[in-house]
Amino acid sequence: MKTPTLLIALLLLGGSVTTATAQLIVHESFNYTIDTTNPDPDGAGTINAGNGLPATNVDGNPTGTSVGLRGNYGTMHSVVPGLTYSNSGGTLSTSANALKRMTGTSYGTDVWMYRNMTTDPFGAYRAVGSTNWLGYRTDKTTALYFSVLVNASSVNTSTNNRLVLWLGLNNWQFASFIGQPNGGTDWVYADQLGIVKTLGTAIAGQTEFIVGKLTFESATSAKIEVWFNPTLGTELGTPTISQGYSNNTWGGGNQTNPWTLGGDFRGLNTRDGAGVLTYDEFRLGLSAADVMPVVGISTEVTSASGNSDVKVKKLATHSFVAEINQPEDCVSIDILTLSGTRVQTLNNIQASNLINLKEKGMYLMVVNRTQSKETVKLLNF
Repeated sequence: MKTPTLLIALLLLGGSVTTATAQLIVHESFNYTIDTTNPDPDGAGTINAGNGLPATNVDGNPTGTSVGLRGNYGTMHSVVPGLTYSNSGGTLSTSANALKRMTGTSYGTDVWMYRNMTTDPFGAYRAVGSTNWLGYRTDKTTALYFSVLVNASSVNTSTNNRLVLWLGLNNWQFASFIGQPNGGTDWVYADQLGIVKTLGTAIAGQTEFIVGKLTFESATSAKIEVWFNPTLGTELGTPTISQGYSNNTWGGGNQTNPWTLGGDFRGLNTRDGAGVLTYDEFRLGLSAADVMPVVGISTEVTSASGNSDVKVKKLATHSFVAEINQPEDCVSIDILTLSGTRVQTLNNIQASNLINLKEKGMYLMVVNRTQSKETVKLLNF
């Protein structure tokens, strides 16, 4: 089992927003028992009646959190010891175990985005083509960030060892891949059209860190950008690869052209990779910071919210101070669990405000202003 070595870290979730919404939508750490075959992220159909729940759930109904996915991984997959990753920027925050493709060829069993909440905290990002997915909206550009750890125990094998990222193009299912293809010595981005773009050299048994950005900005286009082993704790630079899809790029099935429904993100699978491909720590969020959490750094964070900055500093284990610019504009500060349960409320907000957390865990600090709310994630270990 992997155990976090993080003492206290603070990660900014967002600037000024109209509702208290955290940004980590999916976090699949594969926290299932080692050697379990066919693990089930929605609790064998018991979590939200088998529809799953998001990784962060503020003001949602039903309440509670899960990994953000539904379905099960199928008997081709088993739970194995987890992957870890570090580079010059730090160590990726990891926990629990990993998933390995063990048997079979071609596609495994799909897992899909959670759905069917009475009140969905990420409902504003549901795609116009289908509310089962997250993607293109007529009222704004949707940008989703993802990250995942991948490891190929052997290189240059006779099979395509691929993690499948299920997208939708104009509401038709479309396969994109992060993989180590047969006869090859690189990790690549590829898709069902046969497009292949090199990400970096594949080394047997070495874990790689993949970060991606999905941009759904119009009814007629979608784009994926991928970074290969980006430096942790820093801003993302130029992507390793970029691939756009647009009108008439793909006319799968009975799809009509021109497009009218843009693109979306749907779920995960694997293709081939038996005995070779392991993946871990799949995250999906609304910013790069959400999907690149680093152990033991960022002990001070400033929000990018114009004239209403929030700073959070570590004082000692379990103790923080929140420094508020323009405290006269603040009504209160709420400390919530990720499932939305309020554990503490501070009134009479000052320029500096002491926060003590007795229990280990992850919390949300919501700064309630007269016209907006700001949300900061507190990791208290």
